[in-house]
Amino acid sequence: MRRSSVFIAVLSLCLAGLWPATARGAAATPESNKDVIRKLYAAYNAGDWAALDAIIASDAIDHDATPGQAPGRAGIVEALKSFRAAFADPVVIDQLVASGNEVADRLHLDSTQTGAFFGLPPSGKPVHIEAIEIWQIENGQVVEGWHIENILQLLIQIGAVPSPSGRGGTPMAATPMMPAAMSTPMAPPMASPTTTDTAANEAVVRRYYDAVNSGQLDVFDTLIAADAVDHNPSTATQGPGRDGIRQAITALRTAFPDYRVMNQDLFAEGDLVAVRSIAQGTQTGPLLRIPPSGKPVQFETMDIWRVRNGQIVDVWHIEQLFNVLVQVGVIPAPGSGAATPAT
Repeated sequence: MRRSSVFIAVLSLCLAGLWPATARGAAATPESNKDVIRKLYAAYNAGDWAALDAIIASDAIDHDATPGQAPGRAGIVEALKSFRAAFADPVVIDQLVASGNEVADRLHLDSTQTGAFFGLPPSGKPVHIEAIEIWQIENGQVVEGWHIENILQLLIQIGAVPSPSGRGGTPMAATPMMPAAMSTPMAPPMASPTTTDTAANEAVVRRYYDAVNSGQLDVFDTLIAADAVDHNPSTATQGPGRDGIRQAITALRTAFPDYRVMNQDLFAEGDLVAVRSIAQGTQTGPLLRIPPSGKPVQFETMDIWRVRNGQIVDVWHIEQLFNVLVQVGVIPAPGSGAATPAT
């Protein structure tokens, strides 16, 4: 075949969309996938909903959709619009973790409820909201997403749900307010060393969950640094460091002796490991101020861990605590007279 004929044939394949994507342009990278999420929240903060047409696939799946949310991009955009109408301040990206076609983010927002939220009228009260999300990216667009927000703390902050502790907090104490210095919209992601052994870091985190499931918490002595920081302590009385984390897990396993965490997704970048899990158990023991209910619970949890020198040194986590309290009967289920969301 003559050289000109080969060129024409290749050009025809490219125009027809049959040539591999990596040959048509730059292949997707973890960094380019992070940029998709940066663009998503830049559009959200600007209220540029039309820009989301290029960022979110039309048939994208929201695995943690609110009740009644429409499918696909349309439902996700409407949910974002509704949230921004209630809490108009910008979302801040605190961390991004990417591997392959997956991106995890950790977000926060400091705002005031100036609009209705799930039928709840504007309270005019300040709120601190945190979230952890995991996204699947394909061809430069979001195609799937999982997310957990601190909805229970949010509802308590706006006065929609009484504190189960009766003292202005939650059974799992309210997330501390973030220092003002960190409240810069679109903060740059925290750098991770490129030479870190991600497979080894993933193995450390997997061993942590194995220890939680087996109740062999003495393993924490080697898995967790003595001065490790739990950035979302379970209670106001949780102690610092490794011993505080062990204290929290001991209390959890006392309330749910059959407690088990099943990792659904786990990936690492540098010294950070992102995890999405399903936790379940039966409450046959006291859960802080909540007496044994004998009821089974199942809820989603997301964590971002930092591992250095073979040990956990930081953890950020969010659980579906609202769902837990509904399942053990402390808070009415949505639709039973309380206008509250289900996550």
